[in-house]
Amino acid sequence: DQRHAERIEVSGADAAVVDLRLRAGRNRTPVERQDPGPDGQLGTPDDGAVFTVFSRASTGPAGTLYQNLENGWRQYRSGQVVVRTTAAGPWQLQGSYTRSQTRGTVSTGLHINAGVRFTGATTNPNRLINGDSVTGFDPTNELKVLGLWSPRRHGGWVVSGVYRYMTGGAWGRTFFASGLPQGGETIRVEPRGTRRLPAINQLDLHVEKTLRVRGRVIGAFIDVFNVSNQGVPDSEWGDVVSSNPGPNFGVPTLWRQPRQGRLGLRLTF
Repeated sequence: DQRHAERIEVSGADAAVVDLRLRAGRNRTPVERQDPGPDGQLGTPDDGAVFTVFSRASTGPAGTLYQNLENGWRQYRSGQVVVRTTAAGPWQLQGSYTRSQTRGTVSTGLHINAGVRFTGATTNPNRLINGDSVTGFDPTNELKVLGLWSPRRHGGWVVSGVYRYMTGGAWGRTFFASGLPQGGETIRVEPRGTRRLPAINQLDLHVEKTLRVRGRVIGAFIDVFNVSNQGVPDSEWGDVVSSNPGPNFGVPTLWRQPRQGRLGLRLTF
């Protein structure tokens, strides 16, 4: 009987009821494909190992079943320290540090825990190759400092800022296995987390001055985002680097926004 189902249990979240397309009448045959190495060309000195991948042949209609999947899992572990001052004086400060790790065969992408058509690693054995690793959204270290200064002797002034440091996104090299009946498959050569993008290190500032005129409050403010103008891949959005071999290997596809400023006026009545 070729009909079978798989289950999923997601640690730290509600069990996800997912739409699994049963492979009714579908055969999966192991075949070999070689990693062409970072240059993307077979027959060159950087060629990698030979991988066993799965060729899928459809021999009949597939059904649909809503249930959990056995080989789908995710685990989140973290520890956090938070320190803050009281709000009595002109200064208010809060600092926090989080050390965390997210691992599993189920990523942390959009709708991943929702009851929608889930066709990721757990329904495709090719996605499980080196797939038991950290997820794309896995900022190992995250430091955040929030500060505000509002002196009473110089009323109407507010200076505030947010500083964030976050470990860069986890990624690893892949290659494209072609010549399969179902089409090409992306095979993970390196577990995600083998490589890391540069850390995000950003400071945002806000300065505001208000005046009270005839019962109304008029304010002028300036915001500066990414004060240091740091230019790194924006790993807060997940996979933002080309992991396939070839001339674009390692090239970012999304960057952090550059330094930006904003001026504004505020009237309260």
